[in-house]
Amino acid sequence: MNFSKTFSFFSSLFISIIIAFIYNVNLLKNLFKDMLLLRSYELESMIKRNLAEMIPDTLEDDNKVVKTKLLNKDELIDKYIFAEHSASLEILKELVKNKNSTDETYDCMERDLSIINGIFSKNGIILSANGIMNVYSRIGKRYILFEKNSTEDNDDDFFRSILSIEKSITGELLKKIIFLEDRMIDKSNYIPILLDTLHLIDANEDSIIIRKYIFKLTFSSVINEIIYDIISFYNVRFREDERIDLPYVTKLLNLEGCVLHKLVSIVVRSDDDAVPIYYNSKLVLREIFEMFSKNNIDLSFLQFKNIYLRLLENFYGINSGNLTREIIDEITNSHRIERSVITQIVSEELENFNNGEEQEGPTDINSVKDKVAQQLQSRNITLEQHKVDKIVHRIHRYVTDDS
Repeated sequence: MNFSKTFSFFSSLFISIIIAFIYNVNLLKNLFKDMLLLRSYELESMIKRNLAEMIPDTLEDDNKVVKTKLLNKDELIDKYIFAEHSASLEILKELVKNKNSTDETYDCMERDLSIINGIFSKNGIILSANGIMNVYSRIGKRYILFEKNSTEDNDDDFFRSILSIEKSITGELLKKIIFLEDRMIDKSNYIPILLDTLHLIDANEDSIIIRKYIFKLTFSSVINEIIYDIISFYNVRFREDERIDLPYVTKLLNLEGCVLHKLVSIVVRSDDDAVPIYYNSKLVLREIFEMFSKNNIDLSFLQFKNIYLRLLENFYGINSGNLTREIIDEITNSHRIERSVITQIVSEELENFNNGEEQEGPTDINSVKDKVAQQLQSRNITLEQHKVDKIVHRIHRYVTDDS
């Protein structure tokens, strides 16, 4: 009788966990979100990009997105799982190798996100920034499991066994869920299948390494998260493309401005010995991700990274000790001018496109200079020439492709 009640309790508990996960109620989100978000390398050369970044129809990687939509269900499942397994292996091996090191360069978030993006892209899968961050979060969870349960003499075996079992079970469950090519997968249709996760873990011939340690529920949740992301990615092919228009572009620029203001306020409130924003990539990346996610904007990885680099450039050489009202005004005014000029250029480009007019070529830098000068004059703002030049070149990079 007691056994029956106990079994009923744990069955109800596990079902509740699954349902909470399916509806994206992840109470551990904040715990793992910052995992591995460490100091970045020096600001790299600004990546050149054009309006294609905001109008994805002409984005170079869009060809890969089209190819992804043509992958059959089995190819998509196999390639996604293989890419996640490969990215995890590469990043975790480096973390394990350097787990006792004081050198933090191996923990660079920017590098790890690029590894994830690169491996998935090579497999024909172009993940959004949210998708890449989800993979990154799962790698953090795997590393926590590893640290808690491995020993020096079983590091490699433990590591590979965990990934191998995860890969096998994920593939088996997904091929039960995605069995038709021509329809969207509804969440309610695969809850019962996910309840098999623990059973499959126990039944796996190599699962003794998991049963030896008390972390089956955490391991199971990682598998279910992968399945959720793959199904979400699969379902995208059945949705209409998001309308890309001037309000959308304006919203992106406004949200970037909100992040900029948030970072300025953080510097104002920080102590003199705080890490300068320019060297605190963890903070900058987190603020970007949270701001755009909160506003239901799922950035491409290119957009995410370029926003990060643009914001970082504004804080070069600035810390709480030398931040003055004048510098704050320069930062905010510069961004307002950039936002206004970019919006003007995008509006002109979209109007020409809608009127069927051919593009005359990339926006001329002299045209950008004229527009910036007009903005400065209309706002009665005076800046040193080298600062004006930086504004001009940031805008020019934003709306042209010089490669």
